[in-house]
Amino acid sequence: MVKTVVGGGQLAAAFGVGVAAAIAAQYVYQTALERRDASARASKSAVTTPRGTDAAAQELLAEQMSRIASFFGPEGFAKVKDAFVVVVGLGGVGSHAAHMLARSGVGKLRLVDFDNVTLSSLNRHAVATRADVGLSKVAAMKRHLHEIVPDCEIEDMAVMFEADSADELLEGNPTYVLDCIDDVKTKCALLESVTRKNLKVITATGAGAKADPTRLQIGSLKDAVRDPLATKIRYFLKKKDISSSEITTIFSSEKSVCKLLPLDAEQAQNPEEFGNVENFRIRVIPVLGTMPALFGQSMAAYVLCDLAGKKINPEAVARLSHDQRNKLYQKLQQREHVLFHEGHKIELEKDEIEFVYQEIWRGRSSVSGTRNGGHDRLYLARWRTDRPLHPDNVVYLTTKELAKLDKDGVEGFDSEVVARIDARLSQFGSWAVPQ
Repeated sequence: MVKTVVGGGQLAAAFGVGVAAAIAAQYVYQTALERRDASARASKSAVTTPRGTDAAAQELLAEQMSRIASFFGPEGFAKVKDAFVVVVGLGGVGSHAAHMLARSGVGKLRLVDFDNVTLSSLNRHAVATRADVGLSKVAAMKRHLHEIVPDCEIEDMAVMFEADSADELLEGNPTYVLDCIDDVKTKCALLESVTRKNLKVITATGAGAKADPTRLQIGSLKDAVRDPLATKIRYFLKKKDISSSEITTIFSSEKSVCKLLPLDAEQAQNPEEFGNVENFRIRVIPVLGTMPALFGQSMAAYVLCDLAGKKINPEAVARLSHDQRNKLYQKLQQREHVLFHEGHKIELEKDEIEFVYQEIWRGRSSVSGTRNGGHDRLYLARWRTDRPLHPDNVVYLTTKELAKLDKDGVEGFDSEVVARIDARLSQFGSWAVPQ
């Protein structure tokens, strides 16, 4: 059964904490109701426009979607229009994702979120206004999206996603599911459900406490680094025998620039009074509103391109820092001096180090797939000693794998591993300079 979360008695929690916040909340809530009613009357005709019955409306829609239809082409855009996408979590990330999916012509959306719009969420929500404060996020989102794209079929489900309700919330064989939840337990329940049902999914990790837009990455959940939420999710999914490497993820490789805000005295004494739902988080994460917006926009871009058959191939690995690149280069230089002779000139350029790390090996061991940034250190090494040190002859190995290469050479590894590495290196062609 789907559980509907009733928030009428939790008004203060929706706006903040304490008596002053509750008084302010009540004032804003009354104002919001008046504005909502006025807005609803003004937009009623637009929201209730029948789908597919008004030729003029269809002509307007065609012009509205003309640029994206040109981008994807007739066949690609037809797939977007026919898509059924479920967005779970309509906060800073999910609202921006759903917003752009609707604007881009997705035919059917199902919006799932138990929470209400709060004053403090307006710094990052895609469409909510002060008039929406205190209202259901999904209802507010649906109304705003219908004002933009009346033809979009939208289901609003003001419920919390739980394992027991997964069949109902994911019914209808959706084309794609966007996981924009920020609670570990709920997030794991959704990811387990979509994996078991073999549904396409993209998940977002933590957008709070981050600021650098250049650090956003799209890869697998296994690639997500410097993210406590991703670490916890991987841990719990592993216990369910679910591979993190199969879950497409958007994450930021930036280290958090600030910490959770502490509980005040009133919250610490009575934590159950301030959470929207029992056992749900009440600690507050500082948020720069642009970051969840970028997360959501990026998720929408990835999904739209995948739906249209124009799938992008994102750089799935955080870039090397200047210091990391220099350390890899120095270690490789030391190895080359031992293998050959003191003063041996390395043919590999420093700029090529990053290419080998990021493009060829994606920040993972060439042999085992161990991720950079884990418990074991990884090093670059010449693969075959009888060939030049060019990018097509460099591997990325753990300490143990490096020792095996030094002791037994290429022959020390299984034939399947050797064949796989050779095939991967050959994809990038010869780097020998023509004579």
